[in-house]
Amino acid sequence: MNKFLCFLTATCFFSQINAQQLAANFDYSTFNGETPYLETYISVNASTIVFSKQKNGKYQGKIGIIIKLTDNDGATKFFDKYELLSPELLDSNKVDFHFIDQQRIALPEGNYTLKLSIVDANSDDDPYTHQQEISFWSAKETAFSSIQFVESYQQNDTKSNINKNGIDLNPMPNNVFYEEQSTLNFYTELYNLPEASVFSYYIASAETNQIVGNLAKSKVQKPNNETRVFIGSLPL
Repeated sequence: MNKFLCFLTATCFFSQINAQQLAANFDYSTFNGETPYLETYISVNASTIVFSKQKNGKYQGKIGIIIKLTDNDGATKFFDKYELLSPELLDSNKVDFHFIDQQRIALPEGNYTLKLSIVDANSDDDPYTHQQEISFWSAKETAFSSIQFVESYQQNDTKSNINKNGIDLNPMPNNVFYEEQSTLNFYTELYNLPEASVFSYYIASAETNQIVGNLAKSKVQKPNNETRVFIGSLPL
């Protein structure tokens, strides 16, 4: 039932989107407490989109996004159509950055089909479409949620889309780590394990499934009847 026990499976839902000029990454995570929910993450490469001049003289990109979830009978259980706006720029040539969208969707447990449509709204390009199967379930046994890669995190009691359990998590919808990235950060939840436990995590080789160098850590957890929250970091 639990398929999120190691990093090798944590990235299986990653999808790279390249539609005409637009280049973006899509990923999602599921969290399976008393009320299961889905989080979607979209990261857009600003250098691949069209920036239009606004009334204030600044330049801005606009991404059209449609997310639809249907059940096994084809009935629509969630639908949203919205626009993701880039930061406004004084210089339309300074586009060496990414901007991110995150959505949180609560649904009853079950199996769903997710359909995504994404397009550069300032261009004449056709939209890119992506489809995949997703399962929600309420954790009644000991199980992990998805493993969410995060660019950074910090304590914050203010509720928001990026906040979980009092922690702001800046998502990183990508399973490619570049030379300038020195740390891998992740967040996950563990359900229904009240006993004291040891939580171990590591980076393994895809070819041998052996731990790479010393890239492994462990944390001791005291008895806890609540959802256990884990944030870990490993050097790269």
